[in-house]
Amino acid sequence: MPPDADVATRRDGLLWGLAAYGAWGLFPFYFRPLRGVDPLEVLAHRILWSFVLLAAVVLFSAPRRAALVATLAQPRMRLGLLASAVFIATNWFTYTVAVTTGRVLEASFGYFLNPLFSVALGVMVLGERLSVGLRVGVGLALVGCLVAGTGQQLSMAIPLTLAFSFGLYGLLRNRLAVDPLTGLFVETGVTVLPAVGVIAWHAHLGQGALTVATPGRDLLLVLAGPVTTAPLLAFAAAARRLPLSTIGLLQYLTPSMLFVLATVAFGEPLDLRRLASFACIWAGLAVALLLRRRAAV
Repeated sequence: MPPDADVATRRDGLLWGLAAYGAWGLFPFYFRPLRGVDPLEVLAHRILWSFVLLAAVVLFSAPRRAALVATLAQPRMRLGLLASAVFIATNWFTYTVAVTTGRVLEASFGYFLNPLFSVALGVMVLGERLSVGLRVGVGLALVGCLVAGTGQQLSMAIPLTLAFSFGLYGLLRNRLAVDPLTGLFVETGVTVLPAVGVIAWHAHLGQGALTVATPGRDLLLVLAGPVTTAPLLAFAAAARRLPLSTIGLLQYLTPSMLFVLATVAFGEPLDLRRLASFACIWAGLAVALLLRRRAAV
């Protein structure tokens, strides 16, 4: 590839990456107005409308239909995408709970933990070797978890669930040779019937969000599909154009934005215990990145 084309590709990749991680960092502004809706119903709408959007893209394209048929013909692929669907749905639900219950700071903590958890998974599952810097980083992250968990039971439930679910999701998708659009379509497809069931059950009880005359909230629920899928597709575009080291740096944008929103915009309390736990995570990330950069020189 000519140098100019390579520079343009990386620039485009950077823009796609900033769009994806920036959108995820701004998600609280979108989902906070849905605080009166059951988080399980919000999850159901995210799945349903994501599926509808992806179906329109995948099923009306002959090459994508062929890719879908080839994917579903493989038992290992079907099983893997079923598992990844469970993990991403768990992640979406937990994040919705965090935002709608005023615990964005805990969500930020979870997404700061995620890269180091992914490193640990690579060692335990894929047999990757852990450098000294990453050992220190993972160790400080563990200290941060212990500090955060001191004094308040279950205070680490949201951060750990977010880190574990997204880390396991990333591991599975890394091991499955499927393009992002087809994979996401299958994931929403295997969960769309339970999602429709949740929406129908809430409507039957007279508690369904769409059964109450609130046009603004209804629009937010329907648009939750495009809002959910667009950053994922932008991320996929970035991952094809950027080196992993750049993606690794970009992924800290989302939790950083969540931290600022939680403390500045939403006024969530940042006591000494929480600040100390974040400091451990930041120190771990800084050490890991610094030693990795020195090793690359």
